[in-house]
Amino acid sequence: NGMCVVCLGSGLVMVVACGISGWLVAGGLAAAGGGAARLLKLRPGLLKGYQAKRIFAVLDPENPALADIAYQQNKGAMAIGTGGLTGTGLWGEHVFVPNSRNDFIFSYLANAMGFVGAVTVLLLLLGISVRILLAALQSTDALGRYLCVGIFAALFWQCIINLGMNLQVLPVIGVTLPFFSAGGSSVVMVYLCVGLVLAVSRQN
Repeated sequence: NGMCVVCLGSGLVMVVACGISGWLVAGGLAAAGGGAARLLKLRPGLLKGYQAKRIFAVLDPENPALADIAYQQNKGAMAIGTGGLTGTGLWGEHVFVPNSRNDFIFSYLANAMGFVGAVTVLLLLLGISVRILLAALQSTDALGRYLCVGIFAALFWQCIINLGMNLQVLPVIGVTLPFFSAGGSSVVMVYLCVGLVLAVSRQN
C-alpha cells in the first residue's frame, strides 16, 4: 500500500514535469479522490479492518479501542519528544519503539541525537534531493532528465510519508526512510536509483 502511494505521487510529479497542465492533474486527482470515497462508501469491505483502524488511530490517537494500533506511533512520538536538544546518546537509554530500525528509524535518531540530530538527518536528505534535481536540470537528454525527476519524486514522497508516520500525522503504511531504514529490497532500490542519477550526471 505504501509503495503504491509513493508510485502514484512520483507519477504525478513526472506528468507535471512533462508539461501537462497542473490544473488538469489537480482535476484528475479531485475526481479520483471523489470516486474512491464513493467506492469505499458503497463497498466498505475494500478497506481491511486494520487499515481503517490505522487511519482512525491518527485522527484519535488517545482512543482506548485503538491502543494496540496506535501503540507504535505513540511510542515514536514519545521518543521524538523526549530527545531534547542533543538526545540521550546512540548507546544511552532510549524510549522503546517496536521495529525502530525500519519504518521508525527517525524516531530513534531523534531520541538518540535530539533536535540537532533530527535536523541533520533532514538536511542530508534535502541535500541529496536537491543534488538529484540539479542533475535533472543539467541533463541535455530528455530520458535522463525525466529519470532524475522520477527518482527525486520517489525519494521525496518516501521522506514525507515516513516523517508523517513518525510524527503521527499520517497512518502507518510501511514506507521506509531512504538511506536510513534497514531492509534489503528498500536499500538495494535506493542505491540503484542513486547509481542511475550518477550515470546521468556523469554523461553530462
